[in-house]
Amino acid sequence: MPDRVQVVQDESTPLLQNNNSSQPCNRNERNGHVSENTEQSGINTVKTIDPTPLPLRALGVILLLRAATPFAFHIIFPFVNQMILEVGIVDDPKEVGFYSGLVESTFAFLSLVTADIVGRKPIILLGTFLMGISTASFGMSKSLFAMILTRCIGGAVGSVWVATKTVVAEYTDSTNQVKAFQYLTAPLDCLSD
Repeated sequence: MPDRVQVVQDESTPLLQNNNSSQPCNRNERNGHVSENTEQSGINTVKTIDPTPLPLRALGVILLLRAATPFAFHIIFPFVNQMILEVGIVDDPKEVGFYSGLVESTFAFLSLVTADIVGRKPIILLGTFLMGISTASFGMSKSLFAMILTRCIGGAVGSVWVATKTVVAEYTDSTNQVKAFQYLTAPLDCLSD
């Protein structure tokens, strides 16, 4: 009777097997940390890999930086319509929706464009600081041009949320990446409550 190998399948198990081997290649290439806990009972062999510990300090800093972008993006929603009326951009309240949508959408559009052009390190290092300044400047704006300009600046440096995903991928490996990425939604979960 030939030996059968039972393979534990999880989210890291490849969908296609290598033809040269009957088992999937589960290795942690970053630091060579492979611990094979083999349990043999009769004909079944199960190989597991110990997950690498998460870099909690670095992950905590990344989560704090990631929390800044949703706050800066969502903070104007409650008062932007009233601000447009009070500043005198429009006189008719029925026209406020167009201008508030214009002001709000510039942040989101520019945050998607900038991360690819500038790179993640400048965005993470300077982005959070400049985003705070642009958000505070938005509150002091007295014209449509100033509102759009401050939201453009905030959006241009507000792509911290894009860059943090790349940084988390760099700090983790295949054994702990799933756990690390589940923490990235924590700042967004706090805003939705």
